[in-house]
Amino acid sequence: MGRWELDGLFRGGEVMPGRSKSLWPFFALAPNPFVLGVILAYLSLIRPIYGVTQLSYRLAQIPDELQGRVNSVFRLIASGSPSLGIALTGVLIQSLGVDPAVFVFWACLIVLALAAMMNPSVSKARRATEVHTEQP
Repeated sequence: MGRWELDGLFRGGEVMPGRSKSLWPFFALAPNPFVLGVILAYLSLIRPIYGVTQLSYRLAQIPDELQGRVNSVFRLIASGSPSLGIALTGVLIQSLGVDPAVFVFWACLIVLALAAMMNPSVSKARRATEVHTEQP
């Protein structure tokens, strides 16, 4: 089996994170804590792989002059989103209940994935192999 290419994780709906999006309904349907643990273990294995891959791709795509700005904005969003998500989760659980809150977040993830797939900037982005061969 060959090495994974960076764009394999981004193009076509993000292969690995796309699979994690499909696990969200199982949070609501999990019959016991063991199944929840299995789902969370899988997601915990996927996050670092995706994190390293998207950072590598981002570093290859962005000119050196913009690295600091782009990475600081990315980190602001990536670090601030969990706090907002936890607060929103609490509000949704209180108002709708646990299972509907899980399905609301899953629907949001699906909409975001579809928006990314339909975005021309994403679909026309250079392949990771093209980016690496252009650099001196």
